[in-house]
Amino acid sequence: MGSAAGQRSAGRRRTVRNPLRDPRRGDVVVLLHAHPDDESIFTGGTIAQLAEAGAVTVLVTATMGELGRPNDPFVRAGFGDDVPLAAVRREELRLARAALGVTHHLFLGGEGRFTDSGYDVDAWARDSLARNAEAAERELLALLRLVLPQVLVTFDRGGCTGHPDHLACHAIGVRAAAALGAHNDCLGGVALIADP
Repeated sequence: MGSAAGQRSAGRRRTVRNPLRDPRRGDVVVLLHAHPDDESIFTGGTIAQLAEAGAVTVLVTATMGELGRPNDPFVRAGFGDDVPLAAVRREELRLARAALGVTHHLFLGGEGRFTDSGYDVDAWARDSLARNAEAAERELLALLRLVLPQVLVTFDRGGCTGHPDHLACHAIGVRAAAALGAHNDCLGGVALIADP
């Protein structure tokens, strides 16, 4: 009795709108980044487009990026070796958020909860993000349950640059999204930042 109708409906797939391609007012997108400046380098255009469309952007920064150093030798020379880089990066992040139109920003677990891991595995601090991926995943999952985003954006498997904190964000984001998806169908997907 309904086999033909059943076959027709099975052949039709529910079309899900992608808020990153067709953003609308009220869409909620969470962007998980490892350090201040990742939002500008990797997803700045996307954040600005979402903001222009009236979507809610929740920028989550996992660390202060306190171990990073400017690549430009002239800028680096102006800072010196003992500059309190976290303060500089905090101000840069504030300016970037305003310029991009970020709706909400928070540090994963609160400011200073997780620190920049750096590239040297032997020098990772006890509270470094790479050492504390499970705790960071719990923090992110709690946030996702609170804001119920349609999309979570984070790094791809290679972390774009291979930085341990970018790799950690990938693992944290994918696992938290899977845990959320097991109990709630609000999350339409995870968008991975790939560096071609």
